[in-house]
Formats: sequence, C-alpha cells, structure tokens
Amino acid sequence: KRRLWDSIPMSCRPRLGFLVFVLGFVGALFPLCAVEQAADVRSIKGLQLMYDFAEPNGPFVRDRSEIGPPMHLKIGNPAAVVRSQGTLEITGKSILRSSNSGRLIKAIQRSGAVTIEAWITPRNIKQKGPARIVTLSENGSARNLTLGQEGAVYDVRCRTTKTSGNGLPSLGSERKAVKTELTHVVYTRGRSGEAKLYLNGKLNKRASIEGNFDNWGENHRFALANEQSMDRQWLGIYHLVAVYNRDLSLGEVQRHFKIGPVSGEVQAEPEADPNEVLFETKVAALLSKHCLECHDASNRKSKLDLSHKTAAFAGGSEGAPIIPGNAAASLLWESVVTDDMPNDRTPLSANEKAILKEWIDGGAKWTFEMID
Repeated sequence: KRRLWDSIPMSCRPRLGFLVFVLGFVGALFPLCAVEQAADVRSIKGLQLMYDFAEPNGPFVRDRSEIGPPMHLKIGNPAAVVRSQGTLEITGKSILRSSNSGRLIKAIQRSGAVTIEAWITPRNIKQKGPARIVTLSENGSARNLTLGQEGAVYDVRCRTTKTSGNGLPSLGSERKAVKTELTHVVYTRGRSGEAKLYLNGKLNKRASIEGNFDNWGENHRFALANEQSMDRQWLGIYHLVAVYNRDLSLGEVQRHFKIGPVSGEVQAEPEADPNEVLFETKVAALLSKHCLECHDASNRKSKLDLSHKTAAFAGGSEGAPIIPGNAAASLLWESVVTDDMPNDRTPLSANEKAILKEWIDGGAKWTFEMID
C-alpha cells in the first residue's frame, strides 16, 4: 500500500485523499439510509387485496397483494375510465368488479376485523347515494361493507349480527370532510367492535359497532366506483386501494400516510417490537380513556400533558411521570397503583394496571402522538 501511494505524483495526492474521504463518508451514511428506507415500508400483515393501478391500459386492474388466488377487477365500461401508470380516473358510468370474493370474505370472518385503505381524489362534493368508492355487496340494500361518499361526508356501512342488512347505523365522517384533492381514507373495525375512520393520518370519527361477521353474504362481490346494481356511481381518481383482515393501528395509518399512494414491493416486515405493539394496541387507548380528560394540551392539571410523547416524558410540576424500564420509580405508576389517579373517577382495573406496568418496565416505547 505504501509503495502504491509513493507512486502517485505529489500534485494528485490532495485530490485523491479528498476523494477517499468523500467515499468513506458516503459509505458510512449508506447503512443509515438503508435502515431509514426499510422503516418506511407498507404493512403487509393481514393484507388481502392491493390495487396500485400500475397498468396503463387493458380490461383488468390487477390485485398486487400476492395473496392467492388473486382478485383482479374487470372494468365494466372502459370508455368511462382514463388510465395512466399509477392512477385510474372514473369519468362516467362504470364499475370495477371481481368475479369472486369468497377468499376475502372468509379471511375477514375468521379474524373478525377489517381495514379499508384508499388513496383517492373525489371529483366533487355533490356525489350522494352514498356513491360507492369501495363496496363488498350484492345490491344497494344488501352489503357486507361499503366505503362511500355522501356529499361532503365519507360514509362507511359495515354489516354485523347487530346491525341491519344494509350495515346501518353507518359511521360517517365529520361534516365537510370530503375535499376535491388527494386524500388518504382509512376505515378500521377491530374484533372488539371499535370502528375508526382516519383522514390523512388523523382520527376523524370513531364508534362502537357490536356483533360479528357471521351473517356476511358469502357471494357478495368486491367492486370499486359503483354498486353491483350500477346505480351508485362515484366519480374521481383512484391512486391506491388495499384491504386487510385486521385493524391497522394509528401508528401504521400514519406511516402509510407518510409513505403516500405507492404500493412498493410486497415484502415481509421486520418483527415488531412487543413493547411498541403493546402501546399501539392497549396503552394508548388506556391513557386516552383514563388520563387525557385532565392531562392533555388544553387541560394540563399539575402541568402534565400525556397526549404527546415529549410532553409526557418531560413531566409536570411533580417531575417526570414515566421512567422507561422502571415502573416502580415512575410517578405515573405510583399514582395509578394507589388509585390516586384518575382523580374522582373509576380506578384502573387490575388488568389495566398490569398492562401499564408491563409497558413501562418494558421500555415505555411511545410510537405516535394521540392528539395532533
């Protein structure tokens, strides 16, 4: 190596040295970039359908989920569809429909949970019916699940053994939620019956929908842009549609919103951190139920805000409430286990206390903000 360096003219050595430095710096950064890129991948656990509209032409929209058998959609009226690589615009009366949805229906029935994710651009805010954006139904009054547009409101009808055959009462978004711009719409319904509607990564509406999916129609077909009876037309642009047989967490919804309307490669995800999963599935709901009434950004009792990670770990007038890895030394745990918190309200159950202690002792991983 020394002989090689000595053979290089003196005038070239500074430039070569600088080049070596730059290559070394880039090489050091590359693994970090790779890790960051790997973190921004779409969740595929429970994925049943995915349409990214990548084909610029043809009579079908391919199911990219790689969960067999695939459920490709046939375009009913190609003249009313404008296609480009990555989008599909509905300009007139048409429907995109699967030939059979048995695989999807059975998967959702087994899990008792479902998520519809759609990246869309509505044409206008006057479409009613509700106009069908995504539907798994037989006709306008018999359905398993439908995401629709009712004027300026997104409307979701999910049939269970406790609702009507039409999925009523429905879960509607806040008023004036529909915008004629690219929008990320996610509906989740967990096995416990808790249903949530997210718009652009933020929780818009929630409700409890009791019952199970045992009464779902086994022959209902999956479709986009219209009802099976062709009388509930939706107009707009599709960028991505995905269906899961589980309820995505808020953290996953926010990650998908950050990624945007791209499918990427369907690949296995890294194994989830159990402490992060515990926060997303149980602890966040526990804190929201018992703590945020007195400890959020608008009502900081004892100067403590538990709605944001930074504020929660910084603590209030009595100090830091959470010591990751040590519940016994955490003021939050001390207040909860002695029933001092929540004040003047029903104490946490033994199971809820155990969950909170497990989370703190496990590292208190906090993966998303509960209030924006």
